Amino acid sequence: MARPLRIEFGNAMRPVSARGTARRAILLDLAAHLLGKYAGLTQRQVAETLGLRTGAAVSIQLKNLRETLARDRRLQETLAQAEKRLESLADAAKAERRPGSY
Repeated sequence: MARPLRIEFGNAMRPVSARGTARRAILLDLAAHLLGKYAGLTQRQVAETLGLRTGAAVSIQLKNLRETLARDRRLQETLAQAEKRLESLADAAKAERRPGSY
């Protein structure tokens, strides 16, 4: 899961300014959402994976993400791209595990 996120977002996780810090926060919100949805992690597990203190912190991040998505079309497109990429990776992994598949 972490590798596809790194591919999708690159080095954007490293803040370089106040704007970079805000971007990092949004990317952590996205990562929390994607880890829960596609890796099937609980909020507590997501917190451990992202270096947060509690699952409650993840809950707050997810709330912030919903609010930001409601007003930010570019972020909606970024999330849609990441989800599309992860779904295609999941489909490819399923196809590889299917007996008799090529």
